[in-house]
Amino acid sequence: MGFLRSANQYSTDFLLWTTSTGNATGLKTITFAFEANAIRITNYAGVPLHLNLASTNAATTDDPELYVGERFRLDGVPVSGLSLLTTSTTTSTDASGQRVVINAWGAV
Repeated sequence: MGFLRSANQYSTDFLLWTTSTGNATGLKTITFAFEANAIRITNYAGVPLHLNLASTNAATTDDPELYVGERFRLDGVPVSGLSLLTTSTTTSTDASGQRVVINAWGAV
């Protein structure tokens, strides 16, 4: 089994939507500054998320869902960004229930 040495790393921990009224639908598009060949996404957001791994396309309801508490991992496929979407109309004053964690690595 090979050892992955990371030349490039990207990590973010964000809230998919805010608690302000009128911002109930969350869309988050992220572009890496490199081609990642390993990605891990963990959904703590409390709602299912639609996932699109093409950095130029916004996620839509036609894209596969990442369920609540589910972790998605992709290895060996170059990806330069991703987009996440929720169609939930639920807002929360507790930020701990809205988190999404994304990690990406590019090998040497």
